Amino acid sequence: METKKLVKSSILIAIAVVLSLVKIIQLPFGGAVTLGSMVPIILIGFMYGKKWGVISGAVYGLLYMLTDMSVVSAMFMPGDSQMVVWQGITICLSEYIGVGMLLGLSGVFKDKIKNEALAITLGALLVTFLVFVVHFVSGCIFYGAWAEWFFEQYSFGKSILQKYNGFSLVALYNLIYNGSYMIFEIVISTIVSPILFKILSKGKII
Repeated sequence: METKKLVKSSILIAIAVVLSLVKIIQLPFGGAVTLGSMVPIILIGFMYGKKWGVISGAVYGLLYMLTDMSVVSAMFMPGDSQMVVWQGITICLSEYIGVGMLLGLSGVFKDKIKNEALAITLGALLVTFLVFVVHFVSGCIFYGAWAEWFFEQYSFGKSILQKYNGFSLVALYNLIYNGSYMIFEIVISTIVSPILFKILSKGKII
C-alpha cells in the first residue's frame, strides 16, 4: 500500500508540474492561470491525509520553482529591481514550497463531512483561498514599490492614485494583480477537484 501511495503521488505530482507549464494567461511579473495545476496536489491531500499531502505539496512546490526559474532568477539579477537575498529566498519558500504545502491540506474536512464530494470541494476552496492570501501578503511585503507604477499604466489609474496612497494603494494593487489570476485558479480547482475525484474513484484508479 505504501508503494502504491508513493507511485500514485509521484504521478500526480508530475502531472501537476506539467499542468503548471500550460499557462492559459501569463502575467508579466509572475503568476498565471494554468490548466488546473493545483488539482493533483489537492487530490493527494484528500486521498492520503494532511501529512502526506503537505510533504507531496512541498515536493511539487520545489519542482514548480525549478520550472519557473525565469521568474525566480529575476529576483536575484543585478539591476534596479534586484532584491536582497533573504527576500528572494523568503519568496521562494512561501510562494512556491509554502503554497504547495498548503494545497496538501485539502483533506481537512474529510473526517468531519461524510459527503466526500462536499468535503473535497470545501477543502479545495479553502486551500486555494489560502494560496491567494499567501500571494497577497507576500506581494504587499515585497512588491509594494510597483503599485504606483502599475496604476500609472492605465487610464483608470489616475483616479485611484488620487484616492489611495501608502499601504492602501499597495493592498489594492496586490488585490487586483493576484486576484486577476487566482480567482480563476480557485474556481477551476474547486470545480474540477470533486469531479475528477469521483471519476477516478469510480474507475478505482485512486
